[in-house]
Parts: sequence; structure tokens; C-alpha cells
Amino acid sequence: MSGRLFFIDRMAGIRKTYSDFAADVNAIRSVPNLYSADDQYRLISTLVAALCCNQDIALNQRSHSDSVYAESALVPVKPNLQPSELWSSIATSTSNVGVFTSGTTGRAKLIQHRMETLARSVRKTPHHHDDVWGLTYHPATFAGLQVLLQALCNSNPIVRLSGLESSAVHDELQRTGITHISATPTWLRLICSDGVVQEHVTHITTGGEIADRTLIDLAQTTFPNAKFRNIYASTESGSVLQSDGDLFRVPGNLANKVKVVNGVLAIHRSLLAESVRGPDINDFFLTGDCVDIVSEGPLTIRFTARRSDWINVGGNKVNPHEIEKLLVSLEGILDARVYGRKNSVTGNIVCCEVVRSSGEAIMPKDIHQRLEKLVEPLMIPRIFEFVDSIDKTPTGKKSRAE
Repeated sequence: MSGRLFFIDRMAGIRKTYSDFAADVNAIRSVPNLYSADDQYRLISTLVAALCCNQDIALNQRSHSDSVYAESALVPVKPNLQPSELWSSIATSTSNVGVFTSGTTGRAKLIQHRMETLARSVRKTPHHHDDVWGLTYHPATFAGLQVLLQALCNSNPIVRLSGLESSAVHDELQRTGITHISATPTWLRLICSDGVVQEHVTHITTGGEIADRTLIDLAQTTFPNAKFRNIYASTESGSVLQSDGDLFRVPGNLANKVKVVNGVLAIHRSLLAESVRGPDINDFFLTGDCVDIVSEGPLTIRFTARRSDWINVGGNKVNPHEIEKLLVSLEGILDARVYGRKNSVTGNIVCCEVVRSSGEAIMPKDIHQRLEKLVEPLMIPRIFEFVDSIDKTPTGKKSRAE
């Protein structure tokens, strides 16, 4: 195992084996309670050193500058990690690992996890021995940690894809033989928009945002041999549900732990991170994710929006995800972000940013005319702005802030 490749980051000029990684972890002599770093490999090494020494650690990104948490004093550690004992050292750790929420509409919150929730969906089997993971998330995010832990437990290579342009991503996919990718729908839509086909990718996992049927079909065109898996997870609860499309069926073992309350998904407190299970949390925690119930037996749902994303226009609730879905279905539009802007008369007006497909010259009047045939007037954006890319949160989701 020691000679197996562990981490490739061409942006930083890093290529490390598992033996290199163990040596780098063992060279660490102190870890902070809060760690912020642009250097992804250094952050991973520090995290593993903390886990192996049962020290608590919180992971942050440079872009979370509004955090109220300040980097703390260093805690001495002396890891003695053997490559062959890597996963057992991590899996048995008693450390608390702090992860920030995505902060799509406001300040991010710090959630503390133990390995029982961090590694809930991790699977160690011989079947995963030859997996090669593409890392599209920062490893300080919950989704990034899921990729990291899945790769570590099966001694798989990890290839950094975050921060790369679409063409560079495709080059890296070909060069390194990546088989597994976990990404947000926003990232996938961008990568799948240029017509390049990647036949060697076998698994695509997406989550964090609504993945509609249009995106799934687009992804399957780019990755024709890949199995598609849609994950419902949150920083507060970890991974909870999965599907091969946009419908989520609650499995029997979760039948009494997942329900819908007034159109919002609720999960039992036993599924939450330990730091969230405070006295103000009832038996069921309202996630803020709005769903439609497709069937009751077994409970099958479709996600429609985040409750905090709805736009109040003159007392009417407008779902921005519904409008975005329509916009990206129009010829000439690659991606869109719909949001509300304060207005003294209606409370809010609907606005949107549009990324045009390459070579397209679609104009606001064209979009307006097409939407008039599909939705009520109050749902049609009043302000259009054409942009080169959509603003994203540190976790790769569309930012919902004005």
C-alpha cells in the first residue's frame, strides 16, 4: 500500500504516495483547534494528524472571513501513523471535527461531528480498491470530507479538480483515469456543457442542490458509462438519503426517522451531529428543505427548494429553483441564478443572472417572451444580468445572497 498514489494537485505541483502522506502526517508536531488553509494537502495532513491523536479540530476556508471563530493556540501532537493502519486510526478516532455550513444566504455556522456521522456513508470493500476520486470540493467542507474519507478507507488516489477551468478538468480526467466524481449540480452543469465525452468515469455523485432530470440526462451524455447517484445530505446531519434520479425513497431503516412536516423535510435528532442535538431541538429537526410527497408507502419525495430561498413578491411565494429550471431549458442559456431584490412596493422583485451558451446572443426580451408562455407574470424576472459565471459559495453551491 505504501507505494500507492494518494494525492495529486497539479495547481500546487503536489504528487504524494500513501507512504509520503504518512511521513508528512508524522512530521506534524502541533495542530490548531481551528485550521484555515488554502493548501489543501496541508489541511488534509493536519486533519489526519488530529484524528490519529484524538484531538478536536475545526476546518475553515479562507473565504469564510465573516466567521466569529479565531484561530486558536496550537495543541502538541505526536502522530505515529503507519500506512497500513491509516484507516483504523481514523475510524476509531474520538475527535470532534468542526465543519462550517454552506452559508448560501447568511453567515456560516460551525457544526461539530464525530466519526459516526462523518463516516456514515463510507464503504470499505474490495470492490472499491481501484477507484480514483476527483475532488471538486474543498476538503474543509462536509462533501469534501466525504470524498476524502471514502478514498482513505479504500487506499484510493485523490485528484484535485476544484479551482480548474472546464477544459483543465477534462484534461485531468483523461490524464489521471478518474473513475468517481462527487460534485454539485452547478459544477456538473458547467463541465457537461462543452460536448466532451468521458467514457472511463464510472460513478457520478451529486448533492447540495436540486438535481433535476434535465441535469441528470446532460451528465449521462458526458459520462455515458457512469452510474448516477443523487445524495441528500446536510452539514447538520450528514448523508441521509440517496437516489438514482430526482425522487428519493425513504428506506425501511429510516421510516421512523424521516418525515415531512408542512411541506418541509424533518429528520430525527438521532441522525444529527452531536453538537446540533441541543435542548432547543425537538425529536425531529426541520431541515428547511421543501419537498413534494410523491407517494406515502413507502415515503417518496422530490425536493423543490430551500425554504429560505423563496422570494416574497407582493405576498406570493416564488420558487427561484423552478424559474432556474425553466431558464436552463431554453436554447441559448447555459446556467442561471434567480434571487430576490428588495422593493418598496412589492417587498421583493425577481431578478436573475444568466450565463449564455457559447456563441449565443439571446437577449432579455427573448427570455421574457418565452417565459410569458410558461409562468405567471410575477414569476418572470424584472431584471436580467448576463454574466460569465455564477457566484458560488465555498461549498460550490449557487449563492442566494443579493
